[in-house]
Amino acid sequence: MWIKAKELEANSEYYIELLAKGTGKSKEEIAKDVQRTRYFQPQDAIEYGLADKIMHSMDGENAYKKRNYDEIRTQRALRRGGGNPQAAPSGR
Repeated sequence: MWIKAKELEANSEYYIELLAKGTGKSKEEIAKDVQRTRYFQPQDAIEYGLADKIMHSMDGENAYKKRNYDEIRTQRALRRGGGNPQAAPSGR
């Protein structure tokens, strides 16, 4: 349990460091802000420094396009010459 607690602490510190670099905020400010769950509206995420811009479906090619991940996985498996892409690895 102690090992897991130390891993969580190290991961939390790394996460805070990444957010501080990405947002330009201090590690102390980020550490305080992540103590509680916080949900951002798009404009709030931009102001905080988590996002660069808001994309709308009306933006055409630049908009997020929903992908069919099952189809992508099947195509990749077929290209690799694999069998069933849903099958669990054999562990060999």
